[in-house]
Amino acid sequence: WSTALAVATTAIDAWQLGYPTTVVHDLTISHAWGGHSVEETQQWSIKYIEAMAKSRIASAAEFMK
Repeated sequence: WSTALAVATTAIDAWQLGYPTTVVHDLTISHAWGGHSVEETQQWSIKYIEAMAKSRIASAAEFMK
């Protein structure tokens, strides 16, 4: 699902309700928009989620450990 929209809003909702979240960054994808590439939007989205939702960011391999 779209990291910039669906994942970000869900993580922020969870944080506001007091739930800790982990976003597995390599299992999500963003879309190119606003003149930015998919990679740029994905990187920005992950940083936004980490800061605003206080989410732990992990790869699938890290998450499975």
